Amino acid sequence: MRKVQSLNRNWRFHLGDEVGADYMGHDDRAWPEVTLPHDWSVAYPFDKRNASGTGYLPCLLYTSDAADEGLGV
Repeated sequence: MRKVQSLNRNWRFHLGDEVGADYMGHDDRAWPEVTLPHDWSVAYPFDKRNASGTGYLPCLLYTSDAADEGLGV
């Protein structure tokens, strides 16, 4: 059986470095919500200090339930 589930919800973005942003429990509620795919450079003016990889998107935590047993992701 095929199950389709959107992973395009609840993503937030912060441009730049923020101490502790790599911690899964980091409070990112002040960060703006974004949709995927996300390209921060569209929303901000060009700045060569902001190279590729500048910014954080939080980890995706996926949990399955008993109904998903035996299915691949």
